[in-house]
Amino acid sequence: MVILVNSVTKADNYNGVDFIIFTSIVLMYCFLLILSKKGYIRTASYILIISYWVGALHCGYQWGASLPATIILFIFVIFISSILINSKFGIMVTLISIATFIILGVHEYNNPEILSWRMDTINNTDLFVYSLFLILIASLSLLSNREIEKSLERARKSEKELRVEKDYLETRVIDRTKELKESQFARMNELEKFAEFGRLSKGLFHDLLSPLTAMVLHMEKIKVAPPEEIQQSYASLDKVIEVSKRMNENIERMRYSMKNSLPERSCNIKEEISSCIDTLKFKAREENVGINFEINEEYIWYGDPIKLHQIFLNIISNALDSFLSTKNYNRIVNISTKGIAKYCEIEIKDNGIGMSEETIKNIFDPFFTTKTPENGTGIGLTTVQRILKEINGHIRVESEEHIGTIFTILIPCMHDTSQIS
Repeated sequence: MVILVNSVTKADNYNGVDFIIFTSIVLMYCFLLILSKKGYIRTASYILIISYWVGALHCGYQWGASLPATIILFIFVIFISSILINSKFGIMVTLISIATFIILGVHEYNNPEILSWRMDTINNTDLFVYSLFLILIASLSLLSNREIEKSLERARKSEKELRVEKDYLETRVIDRTKELKESQFARMNELEKFAEFGRLSKGLFHDLLSPLTAMVLHMEKIKVAPPEEIQQSYASLDKVIEVSKRMNENIERMRYSMKNSLPERSCNIKEEISSCIDTLKFKAREENVGINFEINEEYIWYGDPIKLHQIFLNIISNALDSFLSTKNYNRIVNISTKGIAKYCEIEIKDNGIGMSEETIKNIFDPFFTTKTPENGTGIGLTTVQRILKEINGHIRVESEEHIGTIFTILIPCMHDTSQIS
């Protein structure tokens, strides 16, 4: 309104901003505001940058490159280009502005008359314009820094949340992996039991049928005996009772071998090993292998007896299997025990086929086996190692090909049976 009044009242004596030009600039800003409100922010930004660049070019051409307003305008154009578009576009505008500034400098040098403004002293208008540009640059800088700080704060917050989420997911993955491993081991253990039962079934059924046959023969003998010889048949009845007990023991051994767990109790190492030897005696006879078991002292372990049974059954069974591919006629498995500090050391030694160093490295890996499918699943020793870790036990293997293998097992136990309540 002030510009309009001055341009009308002063007429030809008015040297200020042309009203039409000023109105056009205001209308342009209104148009840019409408564009940005409608979502065309980038287009409005390009138009704004170009308008300021044209303004800087006009100042430089009209009054020279050394005019402070020209320099400030070019700086302002470069600054808002980097903020409103991106750094790459800001670099491009910088290069264009430098080239334009050099051309304007040459133009100023060739046309010194455009520097007439240097004769004039600085006035309030100049101070206002320069101050306005500096305030605009400072405001844009503050706004830009504020946005950057907000972005950094959001980034830090997101990073912290992601770290918490990452830690939570890692914990969940570890827990889930542990659950899956435990489930896998439980399933493997179950499969190993069924597989071992299948391999031992021939011997188990033989041990059942032998006393059953003897029982039938003695019963037949009693049946056909004349009345006067019934008194002499008591010996046959004793035999029937004896083989019945033996059958019951065999059935109990079968049931024991198939159990997953039993309540914790005091377990006698000697009895557990003897039970495993009884289970495997038919397999030993079939392979023509002798089993020597020496124990000089009673050793007691407190826990689930099925765990001990699985350890000894797997190791002794492997010792018997070591003779499958050897022609050794002196086939012996020696089992001995001794006390070491708070441990019972059980040594199971065979003179079978033995193992190479490479095989020893892999024997505790799940499903690794050197046996044929019908003789092994590759999960027996994995189960043994897992059980020993659970009960704070240890296992060591020494072997030499074609010489034999020694498994040394350490189980925490008490040597003196009087300690057991």
